Amino acid sequence: MIKNLIGEGFMQLKKNDILKGFIMAMLSVVVTYVGQCIDKGDVPMDAHTWVLELKIAFGAGLAYLLKNFFTSSDDKFLKVEPKKEA
Repeated sequence: MIKNLIGEGFMQLKKNDILKGFIMAMLSVVVTYVGQCIDKGDVPMDAHTWVLELKIAFGAGLAYLLKNFFTSSDDKFLKVEPKKEA
């Protein structure tokens, strides 16, 4: 099953998608944390803030992976791979 997950087609992830998903997760944490700092006027360091940031990171990374999972090799979202002529 994992072997079929990595590839270039529809319902497959490219090898570097995991790394890019992690980068998206970390960037979402930075952006939302800076936004919270500006909104509150100080630097929040409480546990509630960090739990929220982890949820945001997980959601952003998962959303990126799902978007790429359902994108075909010719960059069409929710479109099945075109049949290749022999």
